[in-house]
Amino acid sequence: MQVHPISPVFDRDSKVLILGSFPSVKSREAGFFYGHPQNRFWKVTAAVFGEDVPQTIEEKRAFLLRNHVAVWDVIHSCEIEGSSDASIRNVVPNDLSMILDAATIDTIYVNGKTALKYYERYLQPTVHRHAICLPSTSPANAAWTIERLVAEWRCIKERKMELWDAYDSDFKIIPGVTLVRGEEATFAEGVYHLVCEIILKHVDGTYLIMQRDPRKAYGSMWEATAGGSALRGENPLAGAIRELREETGIVADLMTEVGMVVNPPTHSVYAEYFAETSCDKDSVILQEGETVAYRWIDRETLLAMKGELLTHRMWQFVPELKD
Repeated sequence: MQVHPISPVFDRDSKVLILGSFPSVKSREAGFFYGHPQNRFWKVTAAVFGEDVPQTIEEKRAFLLRNHVAVWDVIHSCEIEGSSDASIRNVVPNDLSMILDAATIDTIYVNGKTALKYYERYLQPTVHRHAICLPSTSPANAAWTIERLVAEWRCIKERKMELWDAYDSDFKIIPGVTLVRGEEATFAEGVYHLVCEIILKHVDGTYLIMQRDPRKAYGSMWEATAGGSALRGENPLAGAIRELREETGIVADLMTEVGMVVNPPTHSVYAEYFAETSCDKDSVILQEGETVAYRWIDRETLLAMKGELLTHRMWQFVPELKD
């Protein structure tokens, strides 16, 4: 049985967490992550952040912390032959709570499909957060050139600094303009970012409502929509699908755009979606930092709560929810 010999790298300012599967023989010998000289992790991440490739362990640790990146692996211990992922047996996962409790991790990434497989099997059921799979930097993934890897891995920087497309009031993208989350006060007049909102109905006739995290604006209030800002390069439907999946763990059977709203005070244009699902109603996975509870309620209860819910735009677009 091999036990993971490397401590995680993180501090309270870490914003993204990157998880591998289990350290290779070279990494275990070196006593640090991605120690195989042909693994492209350090070249790729250095290119993403526009820095020189770190060489020593001290340089690598400082590089990660400087860029608010936490690094660890999914597996605490396992049986493994050399560095062969295919030989991994009897997995005991790492406990991510030491990182997630200490830092505000916006996004969890996994380095390759093996890490994703073990994350989804052993960690997602307890962490209740989805991970985004990035193409592996391992030399075994030779089909991916360094250039392709850098292009795909840029999201670890852009996710930390969330980027949006710019829209006009007709819901048309303004070419050549990129907006940055948190800088809304600097947006020019007539420039908007896209927000997707989704109301979710189960095939049994009930609707999903969720309670906002107390630490957020309007904390502890209930709302009848999932949603959030579309990322740069996402069309409205793609943004709605992603937001629903991130906030609930659900991929809807049907997603229909039902309306559009322009809100000049917040520089937002809203794309409203009505979604239907036949999922197991107990399978909802709440997004940490966004919501803390959920309920499925019938139409009459939903309408009776209308004045209490932090949901304003959707009512005018769904005929069955009009008074």
